[in-house]
Amino acid sequence: MYVYNRDSNISADENISVLEYLDRSDSYLPHTHEFIEFVYVKSGSATHTVDDKEYKLTHGDMLIVDYGQVHSFMPTPLVSYVNILLDPVFFSKELVDTESVNQLLMYDMFEEFLGQKSESKQYIHFGKKYNKDADFVIDQMLKEYNNKNLGYRSVLKGYMRILLSWILRETNFKERGIAADEIEAYIDNNISKRIDLHELAVKHFYNPSYFSRLIKEKFGKIFSS
Repeated sequence: MYVYNRDSNISADENISVLEYLDRSDSYLPHTHEFIEFVYVKSGSATHTVDDKEYKLTHGDMLIVDYGQVHSFMPTPLVSYVNILLDPVFFSKELVDTESVNQLLMYDMFEEFLGQKSESKQYIHFGKKYNKDADFVIDQMLKEYNNKNLGYRSVLKGYMRILLSWILRETNFKERGIAADEIEAYIDNNISKRIDLHELAVKHFYNPSYFSRLIKEKFGKIFSS
């Protein structure tokens, strides 16, 4: 199975790519990504499959594909869409201390990292309330990413905050706890090595300062890197 690797699709200096595809009719066979992908449909429609579950997307719909999930799609018959590709580092470095991101990263789509077994909610329909606004935000992100004017990374960070906040509003969000069992297992398996706080936090999709607080709350101890 083909793997879209991070280094070929996302600049290490940016940790984000914003790419537009217009009136596409080509299908993509099952593949995985070494990054997180947000697919926003601007016009037309397409059927996406993520881990054997189908999602039919039309204008104003967004699909969120997590790192390592099996993804394929077929336009029906044409679709225009925007892909926002994120390196996990983007969350810990670019959106540090943003409440909505901390919440989003405890949401169902990251169940692999949280030890949860509930159904993943990866499909978002913005609806009439946000369609025009979502189109505007996506278009502005494209413009900023392509032009790369002074301060564009900060602007992209701001627009990403807006999108993530809207996603939370459109879902029945319930905050989850830290993946204690998985983290304990990781520490046990690497006990002979030097375990870095930042590395462990990024692995579990938390920003380091927030992750340190969660460790203290859960285990009653301060994690020392």
